[in-house]
Amino acid sequence: MANKEAMTQHMKQISQATDYGRHAVVMMDGAGCHTFDIAKPFDNVTLIKLPRTPQS
Repeated sequence: MANKEAMTQHMKQISQATDYGRHAVVMMDGAGCHTFDIAKPFDNVTLIKLPRTPQS
């Protein structure tokens, strides 16, 4: 189950696994739990949100 709490935990794991002096970049889609504020507590993680794709 994906929710904001689970995503925050995942960001924490990514942050802890990132070597000192390095920076992690995480790309996410537009799911409701994929919000920029989940990465704020982590100085070494940046989120990039993928743009919406036009419907065919």
